[in-house]
Amino acid sequence: MVTGAVAAIGSFDGVHRGHRFLIAETEKLAISVGAPVGAVVFDPHPRRFFQPEAPPFLITLPATRDAGLAAMTPDAFVREILKARLGLSGVVAGAEFRFGKARAGDGEGLKRLCAAEGMSAHLAAPLADDSHAEKISSTAVRAAIAAGDMRSAARLLGRIWSVGGVVSKGRELGRTIGFATANLTLGALIEPRRGVYAVRA
Repeated sequence: MVTGAVAAIGSFDGVHRGHRFLIAETEKLAISVGAPVGAVVFDPHPRRFFQPEAPPFLITLPATRDAGLAAMTPDAFVREILKARLGLSGVVAGAEFRFGKARAGDGEGLKRLCAAEGMSAHLAAPLADDSHAEKISSTAVRAAIAAGDMRSAARLLGRIWSVGGVVSKGRELGRTIGFATANLTLGALIEPRRGVYAVRA
């Protein structure tokens, strides 16, 4: 991260249309103040700490792991991570952003803590899908995938949902209907509604 950057902050699971809107807002703000653009992401996803018993739910798999942030207070996170370690001049987050130990920090708290450290903080309103009158969110994407509604998931994501996994032996029923099938072990990825899906591979 370049010192003085304005960064989007969040978990960005799936990088759906709402996330891309937030990143675009960050870019606009950064350009307006002549600062570089960046992103601060959380990995593992905060839900792994706050709801460890939850079933697999990730839309996309992250490449790295960093467990230390979950125990930090909101003020320590802003002071030690955003300001001291990353040297940010400002952040942009979703209006429903929560952070810090026990999710104690919220958007208004982020603005206040950032101001105390000489940083700007901007809260972006959720992006709505005009054609379906719903808020674009990771929760909505997960609900569509869990329901097997891949058209809605693709509309919310702005692309077709993709998975990777290990092919495991199944009951070999595909042979009986004339189509080759592959059973995937998805690991930490959310499991779509049980069924047979046509895919591109």
